[in-house]
Amino acid sequence: MQSTRELEKRVRRYLNDNQMLQEGDVICIGISGGADSVCLLHMLERFSRQSGDDVFPSFTLMALHVNHQLRGEESDADERFVRELCHLWKIPLVVLRFPVADLAEQHGVGLEEAGRMVRQEAFRDCLINHGATKIALAHQANDQAETFLFHAARGTSIGGLAAIRPVQQFEAASVIRPLLCLERTEIETWLTENGYSWRNDATNAEDTYIRNGIRHHVITYIEEHVNAQAVRHMADIAGDLAEADAFLKKETEKRAERLLESGEDPKSLRIREELIREEPFIQGRILLDAMEKISGRRKDLGRMQVQQLQRLFFLPVGSKTDLPYTMQAVREYAGVRLDRKDTAGSDEASKRVCAATEISVSGNGSCIWESWEFTWRVLPATEEIRPDTIPEKQYTKWLDYDKIRQNLVLRSRRKGDYLIVNTDGGKQKLKEYLINQKIPRDMRDQIPMLASGSEIWWVIGGRISETAKITPRTRWILEIKAFRI
Repeated sequence: MQSTRELEKRVRRYLNDNQMLQEGDVICIGISGGADSVCLLHMLERFSRQSGDDVFPSFTLMALHVNHQLRGEESDADERFVRELCHLWKIPLVVLRFPVADLAEQHGVGLEEAGRMVRQEAFRDCLINHGATKIALAHQANDQAETFLFHAARGTSIGGLAAIRPVQQFEAASVIRPLLCLERTEIETWLTENGYSWRNDATNAEDTYIRNGIRHHVITYIEEHVNAQAVRHMADIAGDLAEADAFLKKETEKRAERLLESGEDPKSLRIREELIREEPFIQGRILLDAMEKISGRRKDLGRMQVQQLQRLFFLPVGSKTDLPYTMQAVREYAGVRLDRKDTAGSDEASKRVCAATEISVSGNGSCIWESWEFTWRVLPATEEIRPDTIPEKQYTKWLDYDKIRQNLVLRSRRKGDYLIVNTDGGKQKLKEYLINQKIPRDMRDQIPMLASGSEIWWVIGGRISETAKITPRTRWILEIKAFRI
């Protein structure tokens, strides 16, 4: 273990190598009260007293504490600890309180996602209302390794394996992470040897959250049986991949300039035929950039959508494929045209997916089906979504992703469709169900169905199959939402 002085030198070098600080910066430190954020506060406070010389440009500090109100008195005790700490060190502090559990239920998201949303709102408040120019977060090398493994296991690209970046754009400012060069044990050693205390979050010892399980079991096993320096190696690889991703981004932009043609309509662009002569890897990056440009989003766009577009180049002129976020791609003589569906074609029928169309539902994605829009994503099972905690929502369902035996699709009803209506496997014909629900005959073909073969998993707006219900043994959950448009 390096001395505390040597650890500080590493952080100084990391700050400078990544150009995290500029003259006159007001750095807002996100502080929870845990070891990592307390270390970040104390280190930056020391460095701020050295600023203005040859070591650092001049900068000042403020702090932000977000009380998620999830752990009752423990959350309030964390807040008091942070208030006392910042008062002692004369660091201006902003405290914001959010009822995260209520917000998660209100928006239909998990606690982790709701927490992320409120923290981003808190960061915006510090930038807009409190004069901060950068946000400093206390992610460290263990967080980097855990994220690396999490992304790799779920499936990702080079950018995803790069995991947590040392500097990342947020709104018009930057998020900096000065402690990515240190491991958790080094941080706790530095605090202990300097006589600094911190708060321990009891939930970090539980396996409720996926990352905790990776930390307690996967990384521990790798360190004990493969390499004691595994965290450092994974963090280094993530850093190398971040540099590779930045280089590839520049190369992709150069080639995209001659391969992507934007017209007057910002919701449409053409992908030139010459794309297929590029290396497949570069093709994929260019196509992802094209889809992001048209949809305005990158999330849930990945390998499957890239392959859809690549196949289209080898199909006859006039062939089409539907993509998430209401995008449509059309094969033309000189390449492929990518549009938002509200500009794809001249008549109203071209803006919709025909009810006869079968749309595959897998991984994360979205689609338009007649007058409905669907979004879906696959989530790990947690204590937040269990059989006894699932809310009753008519147009949002949580289904057992592990039980899919045939391709899961959105489609209209077909002859022979049925529902599993009890735990013994009892069947009911879909026709009987619709009659019992008093659905008029002329409306039955307009109701979208989520089906696996002839088994109906969800009659949209109605019941789900017993097969689809999650159980205590469920490992992965399909969350699917339907919206009328």
